[in-house]
Amino acid sequence: MSELKTIQPNGKPATVTPMALIETALQQNADIDKLEKLWNLQQKYEEHEARKAFVTAMAKFRENCPAIVKTKQAHNSKYAGLAETISQIKSIEAECGLSHSWRTNQTGNAVEVTCVVTHTLGHSESTTLIAEPDKSGSKNTIQAIGSSVTYLQRYTLFSLLGLASSEDDLDGNSQKFGGDVVEAFQSANSTETLRSIWASLSNEQKKQYRGDLEVRLEELNNA
Repeated sequence: MSELKTIQPNGKPATVTPMALIETALQQNADIDKLEKLWNLQQKYEEHEARKAFVTAMAKFRENCPAIVKTKQAHNSKYAGLAETISQIKSIEAECGLSHSWRTNQTGNAVEVTCVVTHTLGHSESTTLIAEPDKSGSKNTIQAIGSSVTYLQRYTLFSLLGLASSEDDLDGNSQKFGGDVVEAFQSANSTETLRSIWASLSNEQKKQYRGDLEVRLEELNNA
């Protein structure tokens, strides 16, 4: 929603926000119906401004955020640990007015983790991934759930913020998305989130899943 424009005596345009119209209406003892319509207009205006601020902040964050260094050793490769990732991005997030959090849920055998990124003006976006508890090794039930939660927290954070990781020796190898790519596409609830997931794929995966991306993009654009 755009701001209203009026012309000042000097010939320059002046911005008139819905809140200014509310103040004028109050001074004129406007009826409740008119005030309610103006208040709804103000809420839409604030939501629009918050959305613009969020997009600007995300662009700034991605411009200034370095590649996340992989320091954790897995069986055959290295990966960026969750704690190390947060340590590298938290100051840049704060500078951009962004913060992240997670919601977790368990339905049957599935563990569901939703990452939410919020701007100081109130707009937020989220993405969700689901997996079964990680029963590898000798983990007990709680450890298996905790392992999957940490794994999903890491991947939802990477996909939503559009993070890229690099080997600590900077060998230049492409990152490979470690989750179910099609499932991640379907869980994306915005084109921005979908593009973030796409950016985290290796070149090989992009060739393999380009068709699935185009289908999901069309679904989101037609929603």
